[in-house]
Amino acid sequence: MELADRIEPDEPLEMDEQLMHHILDNLLSNAAKYSEPGKNIVLRVSSESDTVCIDVIDQGIGIPLDEQSRIFEGFFRA
Repeated sequence: MELADRIEPDEPLEMDEQLMHHILDNLLSNAAKYSEPGKNIVLRVSSESDTVCIDVIDQGIGIPLDEQSRIFEGFFRA
C-alpha cells in the first residue's frame, strides 16, 4: 500500500486520537486483508462543517448484499 497524496485540513479537527487510530487501523487492515496483492486501496477523508467523512475504497470481495444491513451491529462479522 502506498500513499499518493497528503492534504492538510484547512482547520484543525478535534477528535479522540486513539479511537480514530483504531477505526482507521481496522478499515485499512480489512481492506488490505481482503484485496488481492498489488490492488489499490484508496483512503479519502473530507470534512464539512462539523462532519468528517472517511471512505476506504478497495478491490476486495465486498460484503454480501443480504448482510450489509447488519454491519453497524455490535460484534457482527460478514
